Amino acid sequence: MGKHVRMVVATIAAGTLALAVGACGSTSQDSANSSGAESAAVGDVVAGGQGETVAARYRIRTADLTLSVDEAEQVTTVADQVVDVITAAEGLVDDDNRTFGRSASADLVVRVPPDDLDRVLDELGTLAVVTQRNISTEDVTEAYTDLEGRIATLEESINRVRALVAEAPDVVQVAILENELRNREIELESAKGQMRVMNDNVELATLSVRVRSDQLVDLDGEQIDEGPPSPADALSSGWDAFVTVAAWLVAVVLATLPFLVVFGLVLFAAIRLRRRRGPKDPFAHRPQPPSAPPADDPASEDFFDSPR
Repeated sequence: MGKHVRMVVATIAAGTLALAVGACGSTSQDSANSSGAESAAVGDVVAGGQGETVAARYRIRTADLTLSVDEAEQVTTVADQVVDVITAAEGLVDDDNRTFGRSASADLVVRVPPDDLDRVLDELGTLAVVTQRNISTEDVTEAYTDLEGRIATLEESINRVRALVAEAPDVVQVAILENELRNREIELESAKGQMRVMNDNVELATLSVRVRSDQLVDLDGEQIDEGPPSPADALSSGWDAFVTVAAWLVAVVLATLPFLVVFGLVLFAAIRLRRRRGPKDPFAHRPQPPSAPPADDPASEDFFDSPR
């Protein structure tokens, strides 16, 4: 049995080595599920003798656009127009977040065919004032073909391991081979997931559109004047601030009131107890020193001793 186990381990090691070599050397293979990405890839013509070879290039295009309007109520209108333009270009709207109130805004993430990205940007630029426009292109041809080769090599390796499982003579070899098969299937699913994401990014360009307003409005939709307030507005604001501060002070007092009551009761009990015991004089029980005898009066002695 030990000999068979060593043979299985050697076979798995050889398959792993072949998988690594195949992933590095099979970058020119085509994947059956990448037809959409290939239609979006850009063909680069390379001259070779009298014939021409077309090498597919895979590129991911992204862009962001910021539009500015004068009035806050125009934000919603422009955002709706952006959605209409994307829909007409056979694109998709992934996210549509809009903010109303003090400062209206709209943030959209849309997907459009990469060949129509420049045209869509130009059309969106006519809806409002363009304050920012950025376009970036990333060539992922090498990563794409490497991933294709990795998937093909993993599929071949899984088929070989499955054949070994069918021919395994004992339970030990079956357990080893099934564990290796499970690991490679997990790796294959991960690679296919990466391929799906890459295909999606190649097939459709990602565009982030922001719509901003230079006008501040209140919750009722009325324009906010940014100039100095009138005396009545200033007085009203001051009164509101005073009421707010007073409310906070009352809240603080009410929150600390139970603690103040407990502290006052403890302090009152301590004072009453001290008064009942009376004052403590540290010198009250100390013996007094004896008083000195009265000194003789020299004047009286001279009076009695003097001759008359």
